[in-house]
Amino acid sequence: MDHINRIELQGRIGTIRTSIIGESMVANFSLVTEYLYKTRDGAANEITWHQVTAWEGKDMPDLSILAKGMQVSVIGR
Repeated sequence: MDHINRIELQGRIGTIRTSIIGESMVANFSLVTEYLYKTRDGAANEITWHQVTAWEGKDMPDLSILAKGMQVSVIGR
């Protein structure tokens, strides 16, 4: 049986901290996602904060452009 270890998130960046480890830039940031759904009483939403670590690499965008409030899509494991 094959196992899938993949996550896709889209949301806005909260706090962000970048650093250099070796020769690579690393960005640690919080990402807020929102889930909207209907209940019997009307609409409701659920907000979740995720902690993300992104390493600079050949398939990664320039991590120095990330800023608080920026909307991003994250695909990872």
